[in-house]
Amino acid sequence: MTWGRGSSLSSSIALSSCEAEIVAATEAAKEAVYLDNFVKELGYKQGEAQPIHLSLDNQAAIDSSYNAEHHQRTRHIDRKHYFIQELVEQGRIVL
Repeated sequence: MTWGRGSSLSSSIALSSCEAEIVAATEAAKEAVYLDNFVKELGYKQGEAQPIHLSLDNQAAIDSSYNAEHHQRTRHIDRKHYFIQELVEQGRIVL
């Protein structure tokens, strides 16, 4: 898999490592969901629907993705970066 298609300089600056991980995880999740849908459109079936496994190495980002509450430390993160929370709640992504 190549990531060159969409790579470019970020238009925002992360204020914490947690925010940077959430932004990166959201972008990776969007790509994974797109590729999953694309493979399904091609007619490839993998039996029972399985969630996409996404690895994160920042515990704060993982906790934030599973817990939709806004905490004091994460209130500065844009809402658009929490698409990963929606995917986790729907069961499409597992961290």
